Amino acid sequence: VNWRGARIFRSALRHVVKTYGMRDDDLLVLGGASAGAQGVMVHIDTLKRDGVVPAGVRLLGFLDSPYWVEMPAFMNLVEVDHSAASQTQEAIKNMRNEEILRGNDDCTYDELWNCAFAEFRLPL
Repeated sequence: VNWRGARIFRSALRHVVKTYGMRDDDLLVLGGASAGAQGVMVHIDTLKRDGVVPAGVRLLGFLDSPYWVEMPAFMNLVEVDHSAASQTQEAIKNMRNEEILRGNDDCTYDELWNCAFAEFRLPL
């Protein structure tokens, strides 16, 4: 299965910039819920650096529920179906998206799945 979420996300933003324009001091609010919020969390810090959004645009992330927290298994339910970390590890393996999650070395955790968890990635 080929996943193109990052490509679609960036292409849509480039289209908005080209079609409607953005200039210094414009405010762009990016949001998402659950996995969508994780997507915004992973990409927001790279958008200006990569030239997707003009450097002078103010970016704000409005993230609803990206904060998955790794916890000990409930009632010894340790199968992949019951572990957000295991599910994330499997998704990363299947999608082959290390470069996207690392964000050109913005995320340097030894365990790549940590780069997809707000628990590790977002400052408190």
